[in-house]
Amino acid sequence: MELLKFLLHILQSFGLLGRGGNDLNQEILDAGGLLPDLSGVAGANALIPSTGFKCPNYSPRGIKEDLISCNTPDNRSCWFKPNKWWAPRGYDINTDYEFSWPDGTHREYWLEVTDGKTAPDGYVKTKAKLVNGTYPGPLIEACWGDQLTIHLMV
Repeated sequence: MELLKFLLHILQSFGLLGRGGNDLNQEILDAGGLLPDLSGVAGANALIPSTGFKCPNYSPRGIKEDLISCNTPDNRSCWFKPNKWWAPRGYDINTDYEFSWPDGTHREYWLEVTDGKTAPDGYVKTKAKLVNGTYPGPLIEACWGDQLTIHLMV
């Protein structure tokens, strides 16, 4: 028991353990002008999927029957299966996805690249390339089989 008290005393002495009460809360210090002024600077944007973005049920080329997803947390080998017993084969882990893919949607994106300032880590970079005025730029969302048209303005 004495050894435990001794170890606790050592830890408290070096500030590695609070002395009880609210001593465990670290005091917030004022930066005192040490941080740069980041007003008007493009920061890092979180790339979160837009609300409502969802890949549709797919139709293989020449087939009008929709496929339904069969992918579960316990079974990643099945991707899409036909929803009719007489429909052709779906897509699974054995599909040669470089030569066989579902028809997707046509999606267009307009991107404008400009020079500007950014501070994703808190330090200003003055010669950054911004996409649509932001860094790292907008999230480009697409599903398997989609055709993308990206208009790039420099």
